[in-house]
Amino acid sequence: MASRKLRHYFQSQTIQVVTSQSLKKILTRPEASGRVVAWSIELGEFDLEYILRTAIRAQALADFVVECTFLGPQDLTPDEQLIRTPRKWKHFMDGSVTEKKCGDGLILSSPEGFEICQTIRFNFPLTNNVAEYEILLAGMELARSLEAKHLRAFSDSMLVVKHFSGEYEQRDPRMKAYATKVKDASMSFETFELSQIGRENNGWADALSRLASAKTQSLTGSIYLTEAMTPLIEKK
Repeated sequence: MASRKLRHYFQSQTIQVVTSQSLKKILTRPEASGRVVAWSIELGEFDLEYILRTAIRAQALADFVVECTFLGPQDLTPDEQLIRTPRKWKHFMDGSVTEKKCGDGLILSSPEGFEICQTIRFNFPLTNNVAEYEILLAGMELARSLEAKHLRAFSDSMLVVKHFSGEYEQRDPRMKAYATKVKDASMSFETFELSQIGRENNGWADALSRLASAKTQSLTGSIYLTEAMTPLIEKK
């Protein structure tokens, strides 16, 4: 079965057959008949070496267990445990504000692992905090259009996360308007959570945001590029 399914490997390489059975003797005995003869002819075109399998030492089993033990939740970093959210859509975001260009990047991931990557270029001046709010609202709108019921958003902006949780007070009228709009948008989902993660676990969203704010005029691959002309808080 192996020689038929992996024929191109068998034809180009010397194959070592590790076994505790005397296969070579069985296949080459003169009195062989029937299927054994057919197998001998079929395997005769390959360069096969038969190696006697010795006893498996306890250390080998121990090494195998160590190699094939996958990380459990207790072995993960706090951010990695946070990101592992079953049965919920996940929204990763980041903003990039430079002197000439401003952009945001978001990744929306379904519970089954389907991902949508989007970049937004802003044609109006804004701050880093406003950029974080803009991409959060854009991702929530995208998730709502896809009829997501449970959404968990991840941002590396402590201010945005603390505003949503109520730990920080929104003194700036503009920030207060954005926080209110996020609260209203969260009511569209059965469950919505906004959590903070470190920048090291948000690299792909950061790369998308930098791509959106770059001077390049065209993007390739499955990345959706849109341009925002006005802030979302000005839209009804």
